[in-house]
Amino acid sequence: MPARINQSIQPARRPSLQHGIAQRFLAHGNQRKLELARHLLDGGPLRVVDVGSLGGLQEELRPALELIEAIAFDPNHDDCARLNAAAAEAGHRHRFEPYVVGGEDGERPFYVCRKVSSSSLLRPNREFHSAFSAADRMDVTRVDRVHTREFGRVLRMVDARPEYLKLDAHGIERDLLESLSASQWTGLLAVFTEVLFAPLFIGQGEFGELDATLRERGFRMYQLRRFSGRRAILDPRCSVSRGQLLFGDALYLRSPADVDDDQRRRLALVALLFNHYDLAIDLLRDDPVLARQVEELAGRPRAIRILGIALHLVGRIGGLIGGSPPGFWASDSPFEWS
Repeated sequence: MPARINQSIQPARRPSLQHGIAQRFLAHGNQRKLELARHLLDGGPLRVVDVGSLGGLQEELRPALELIEAIAFDPNHDDCARLNAAAAEAGHRHRFEPYVVGGEDGERPFYVCRKVSSSSLLRPNREFHSAFSAADRMDVTRVDRVHTREFGRVLRMVDARPEYLKLDAHGIERDLLESLSASQWTGLLAVFTEVLFAPLFIGQGEFGELDATLRERGFRMYQLRRFSGRRAILDPRCSVSRGQLLFGDALYLRSPADVDDDQRRRLALVALLFNHYDLAIDLLRDDPVLARQVEELAGRPRAIRILGIALHLVGRIGGLIGGSPPGFWASDSPFEWS
């Protein structure tokens, strides 16, 4: 939904002192995550499948990119070619395929929107979007006829056995999950998926159905980053309103009781990458050395904690007074998400 930012085309800006400190802090943490990932994977890659990979693999996976074996699908041929070239140059085992995957094989219309990242096999619900600001981003600029491939069959065809699955398919996520075989579900440890709460596309899957499908397979939601939209009736530059919950990004993890010892370590890695340090420590309770290293990564000096809490409080107060963010989108803050 909100477009990924292509950093290569943004105007150069002098980084602030706060930004520089934050970047150094994050870089240090990412290096420690990479070191832990090497121990947890024990020489084998983390197997990732990504549906809707426009812009590349997601940010949370970045610390372990060199240890990931990924196959990703996105209809954008040019983006897939660019990402394949970048992966080859970096020596990463990542493949980006311009396939349109769905719940079954067949010919279907593909609705290309003005905002390309919102394009979908489902037609945007333009009547609903018309109440919100920047509704023209969901205008359909053309309709392509595409051949969809059944997702589960494609995974078998390319011999992909995902442990981590990311779905961003604008309303057909449950169809993709339902196409998986029993053996494909067995190896799956984590699902990161877009969930829709408002009627954004005609014929979209409902959140309750998607959640039930995952819960029936032993998965539980651990994170939900929410995105809300504000109606155009109010000018966000001089008015405050919470808006309507539209969609979210949800992380589901398999129950620790349903995994073997090797899977526990790999599940701990996913928990670690998403900053669920408490779960990672619990999963590694039989390896006190690694558990202690995760605990150290989670730790913050008392002075840093106090400073961080103070800055966060100032930011929240500023948001309450000014009605931040000054646009029609509102989302959980990165602090609440990560």
